[in-house]
Amino acid sequence: MERLTAEQLERARDYLSLFDKDDDKTIGKNDIGTLLRALGENFTEAELRQIYAEFPAGGHSVSFDEFLAVYDRVTREVNPERDLQLAFAELDRHQTGVISAKQLRHFMTNLGERVTDEDVDSIMQQVNVDMDGNIKYDHIIQLFSNF
Repeated sequence: MERLTAEQLERARDYLSLFDKDDDKTIGKNDIGTLLRALGENFTEAELRQIYAEFPAGGHSVSFDEFLAVYDRVTREVNPERDLQLAFAELDRHQTGVISAKQLRHFMTNLGERVTDEDVDSIMQQVNVDMDGNIKYDHIIQLFSNF
């Protein structure tokens, strides 16, 4: 393993054992995407199809070693900007590059690590809200990348 840290490798083995239903050191191919997400990787469906193609054809399972070799190759360094871009792209159903200020406030105060109303107000003061109440999410990503 070239890219995985000892901690990532240990964590991957722990998760693999959870998915190994019959204790034969294999997991079902259909569990690969779920396992990668559990390990903190967020791939698009197209990226997952490419990853699935890296595993041997035939059969319905892959060995721990096969999975770890591919995981080592596809794991990504933590990239908060990319993660934010992917999150906003999921919210942007029409691919307009904007999110409503109201929607952003809702997500920031109600989902994940909740942000206080005061902190959201401070953020809103630093971004440009257009006349329709929308914000270009690239501006938000840029703002957060400066922290």
